[in-house]
Amino acid sequence: MQQRKPIYTKWWFWLIIVLIVGSVSNLNKDRSTTPTATNAESSKNETKAASETASNATDSKKDESSKTEKAKAEGVVATDVESFRKAFNKASETLGAKFTVKSLKVEGSGFQHQLTDSIYLNGFVNKETGAIKELLIMGAGDGTPQSGANLILSFGALIGATNPDLETNESGDIFEELGLMESNVDLYNLNKSAERNGIVYTIKSSKETGIWFMAQNATVK
Repeated sequence: MQQRKPIYTKWWFWLIIVLIVGSVSNLNKDRSTTPTATNAESSKNETKAASETASNATDSKKDESSKTEKAKAEGVVATDVESFRKAFNKASETLGAKFTVKSLKVEGSGFQHQLTDSIYLNGFVNKETGAIKELLIMGAGDGTPQSGANLILSFGALIGATNPDLETNESGDIFEELGLMESNVDLYNLNKSAERNGIVYTIKSSKETGIWFMAQNATVK
């Protein structure tokens, strides 16, 4: 019996990537409707609440950007494990992915968290400062379209967590720069890098190990 090829060798897997990149910007967008308040006061309260929500979201984004900039200045990818966990969950939600990391337990020099049956998130931590020096996603498909989509979404979530100011199309540009959309891509021998805002993303693959997607500070040699 012929051995089933890994999911990332199938043509529709790359079609999934294109569809994700093209449609993800439409996910989780706020859908506003005309207020149906029965009087001017209730309408005013709704407007105030919406304004406060938008303000909180803006403050949250500024806080994320501030932490990201601090991490880059310190030569790491995240200032601490907890802030990364929250950023990864938020990026996952934005992408419409179902990755919810409830906790990350640091043991020794890092942590490992299982996102799905075949995808693992790893982090290497500075013991003295608690900052994350490098992040790595290790994964492989199980022969289903969903596992392929999960793999790409996990990459996208890692990009979003470490570069929250990037637009969706810029994440797509990273995938393209890494060679994932080339018609003649050698899926068993990927080894490319792309840098955005001081963070280097590297993809490597082989028949034995599957696909590795890494993020580290550009100052690290």
